[in-house]
Amino acid sequence: MFQTRKDTVYVILAGIFITNAVVAEL
Repeated sequence: MFQTRKDTVYVILAGIFITNAVVAEL
């Protein structure tokens, strides 16, 4: 069910994107 590498990459990129968005708002 899980493609480990792709899932990990997407999770990391999503986390970075969300973090950047939160920091930008602050």
